[in-house]
Amino acid sequence: MPHARTACTYPTGGVYREVVEPERLVFTWADPGDPQDGAPVVTVTLEDLGERTRMVFHVDGIGGLPGDESVYDGWDSAFGELVEHLP
Repeated sequence: MPHARTACTYPTGGVYREVVEPERLVFTWADPGDPQDGAPVVTVTLEDLGERTRMVFHVDGIGGLPGDESVYDGWDSAFGELVEHLP
């Protein structure tokens, strides 16, 4: 799906390694067609806080820092888009 403001696309692929509804999702994250061995692993943990939900997002296997215009800023931008769709 193209980015709402830039129209850029960022194709990714991966394999789900763990799905624990409704609290945990673990998956590999790489370019489509790339080998999954050694691919970064994303873990998303959700915690029910009553009327809110805490999401903890962690990526292992690749670095990222604020302002890197890459991994960190890309995910930060994606979460910014997500927030626009939440109540």
